[in-house]
Amino acid sequence: MLNDVEIVVKLRVEARERAGEPIREAYSGVEQVSPQTSMLLEALPARSAVKYYSAESIQPAFLDQLRGELKKIDEALWPHEANAQALRYFIAASRVDGLESGIYELTPNGSKLIAIFAPGEGLGSMVLQPEFADAAAILLTVGSLRSALESRGAHGHRILLSRAGAACEYAWLTAIAAGYSASIFAGFLPSALRFKLGLDGFEASQLLALAVGHALNEGA
Repeated sequence: MLNDVEIVVKLRVEARERAGEPIREAYSGVEQVSPQTSMLLEALPARSAVKYYSAESIQPAFLDQLRGELKKIDEALWPHEANAQALRYFIAASRVDGLESGIYELTPNGSKLIAIFAPGEGLGSMVLQPEFADAAAILLTVGSLRSALESRGAHGHRILLSRAGAACEYAWLTAIAAGYSASIFAGFLPSALRFKLGLDGFEASQLLALAVGHALNEGA
């Protein structure tokens, strides 16, 4: 049975094929899939990067799904690293129904509020690429660069980035399946992360981000 982990593997296989790299077939002969996996498979052909977003909000169910699956995918693809050097996931929520605007950490028990946005404060002063400032929410993946380097040297850093890429790819497909638009991008300014989250860039380093929301229609 094809599962969500194998969908992420499929994305990695496609990327290697486009790069002309040799690959080993990751799956074949799928006869039955779960409803959730079917939705993600249907989202694959429709995936595209969106930079500009409308003022519409998104539903908290999207965050609930990520919270339940991101760690499972990491453990399945990189079991040693996932247990020894767990990734952390944050959501900068501008327009998520039922959530106060601010930055939350996704934990097994829910969304933990870390920092509240001041009145009139948006993401424009925080993101590296201002075109993503109007997203309803931004997922930020965080890991320990120190632990990665100590365990495997430069290759540990590459693994850390691959893990973040898999997390963002899964979240991207989940967003599309839920009817939203999304785009993977570089993330936040280091100064904003240090001030808001206390990330020092070494013990806790941002790796990759995903902007999520409703696409701004042309001419809107």
